[in-house]
Amino acid sequence: MRLEVSSGFGLRDGCPRLLDSWSDAELLGSGPGSVVLGQGQYRVLDTEGILAYCDRMRSSTSMGRFSATLACLSLAVGEISVAGWPTYHGGFALTGMATDTFADKPVRLWRTRLGKGPCSSVVGGDGRLFCISDQREVNALDYKGRKLWTRRFRGDMSADPARSEKSFEAPPLYASTSLLVVAAIDGTVYGLSPADGKTRWTYTADSRIQGGPNFVPDAGSGPDRVLIMTQSSGILHALSAVDGGKLWVSDPMERTDGHIAVWEGQAVFGNCASTFFAIDVRTGKQVAAIEVEEGAEMAGGLAVSQGHVFGGNRSGSLVSADLRAGKVRWVMSMSEVEGFATPAVSRSLIVFSGGDAVVYCLKRESGDVIWKYDTAGKQALSPVIAADHVLAAVDGTLFGLNLKDGHLVWKLHVSDEITAPSIVGGVIVVGMDDGHVAAYGRRDKE
Repeated sequence: MRLEVSSGFGLRDGCPRLLDSWSDAELLGSGPGSVVLGQGQYRVLDTEGILAYCDRMRSSTSMGRFSATLACLSLAVGEISVAGWPTYHGGFALTGMATDTFADKPVRLWRTRLGKGPCSSVVGGDGRLFCISDQREVNALDYKGRKLWTRRFRGDMSADPARSEKSFEAPPLYASTSLLVVAAIDGTVYGLSPADGKTRWTYTADSRIQGGPNFVPDAGSGPDRVLIMTQSSGILHALSAVDGGKLWVSDPMERTDGHIAVWEGQAVFGNCASTFFAIDVRTGKQVAAIEVEEGAEMAGGLAVSQGHVFGGNRSGSLVSADLRAGKVRWVMSMSEVEGFATPAVSRSLIVFSGGDAVVYCLKRESGDVIWKYDTAGKQALSPVIAADHVLAAVDGTLFGLNLKDGHLVWKLHVSDEITAPSIVGGVIVVGMDDGHVAAYGRRDKE
């Protein structure tokens, strides 16, 4: 994987440091620097977590400078995400963050038909986009919207004659430049080559999969890992990204409908037990189980940043918990309508789409509301923070809001119904209910 450190940082004593804090910096290159490790491109998003890992690594091990740096960068996966949009909500920690800005109303750059039915959220990076159309077909496109390849998978007609092909509810996972993962509803997981769609490996779980898979780079203690969750039993499976072999299977944790977030060597999710769970990705053992208020069943994705987890639930509240301390930090009651959208999280703010058809921006530390934007009776899908703007999809319309005050900057009608926005290659990409995928951005991106 290629790890890119933000400009303004370099290496000293095995750790990234601010360049203005010392003179003998060992730069990783001019401008944004990089160091090569395995496959897949990663970008440092939050130096606080990286620095803490480096200090801990150097003090508790005999690692040399270079080894400690590579280990701490790769292990702090909650503060690092694949350059691009690897999951339905950005990086592996599902924080829904991008550095691209969309201050002006975007224009349509291209539109491609993939099928007749709805398209999933789009993931991708390194020049390729991936989505599932008609709940049956896996598609790959380039950044200009040109089709690269498609795949369908034969179903087990002896078990169900009506299902001649596998079907998918979860969006794909772009794990690395050498691995794309798709999980069928029946529990079959496919590891594909992003270049041509050929099957690298197959894994069969014991029951239905609804939430999206996730990925864990694991330098020094085994292969990179793919994580999947079986819905009815709430069992987490860890697979080798190399061959799809089973590494471990967790104990059952009750029904789990939502997606898995990955942060600092932990798989984090909520479930129907109204509980935040954290599982050690190396061993499959439970690290934390944080009970939330009664009736706060969680059926959506959580976002995790700097040890804090954020998620909506059936009671209509947004909850934050501290994974290290193992306790709830705050609960913000917003409505009596359930809200399962995945929050977008920055260093100081949280943007959440409530079940009451209002987009909220809150202070990350306290949960206090900074602003609200009413979406006229229709709930927005999982919002995204793009630099100083918020992007939200409501039915078939894309909204651009000012992150500072919530004022509407622009809105764009796209289709009757669209997915939550993905930001790949500097443009906004959405799937549509009529079988199309389209990209929006500045004219100079054409």
